[in-house]
Amino acid sequence: MNPKKQKDIVQIIKNKAFEGKDDNLKIIKNRLSMQIVRNRKFLLLLISLVSICVLGICVSAIVSSFGSNNIKASKQSDYPILPDSGSLVTFIYFNSLEMLTQYSDLVIEGTVGSALPFETTTYFPPNGTAESAILNKTGQSGYQITKYAIKITINDTMKGKANKNEIVLYRSSITIDAEPQLTQGEKLMFFLHKDSSSEGYIIMAAHEGYFYIAADNKVYPSEVTKGLKSTSGMYVDKFKQDVRSYVPK
Repeated sequence: MNPKKQKDIVQIIKNKAFEGKDDNLKIIKNRLSMQIVRNRKFLLLLISLVSICVLGICVSAIVSSFGSNNIKASKQSDYPILPDSGSLVTFIYFNSLEMLTQYSDLVIEGTVGSALPFETTTYFPPNGTAESAILNKTGQSGYQITKYAIKITINDTMKGKANKNEIVLYRSSITIDAEPQLTQGEKLMFFLHKDSSSEGYIIMAAHEGYFYIAADNKVYPSEVTKGLKSTSGMYVDKFKQDVRSYVPK
């Protein structure tokens, strides 16, 4: 073969080989470029998602903070002054939270439920009491009492133990006008005594046996006596802690 022609053939083969290499390099570069673009898109998407999550948490915290700041600060004067019961019944006046706790059979935080049908019964005061003497002067031996029943759901128990998570509170027509008006869904602290004539409970004292629970988690006695004044505005957790410390071991 002509040496010149042979040289040309070799050069053509070399050129083809280099062209193949160039094509492969272009393919590799294109693939790398596409991968880099995809990685950038994924990174941007990831950053966007993280930013949205952080923003959501911040907004939630701000809204929550705004909501809590909107709760009106409570005070004792938010609650009514209870009238005198005008009752013939002689009450024990509890001059401290400790005394009230020790005399109670059951102390709970409860939510007021629905009212039940009322019952009418006749009360005969023991002979020798002021009540019986007054009745004897009028020619009577007893008087009728209407018992109003209302369901109370137990949220927390500080003293005693109820058979169920719901009790029935009985309130007498003698004292009900001097007791707090109970609204369904309202939360209060109840100091209770077992009702001897039923499976339910009666309030330990018409005035002192109820403690309101405000929206800002503070407690207020239904009557501010000298002995209970210190509980006015006390936080719920502190109030419960004090009551539990007074329960006999």
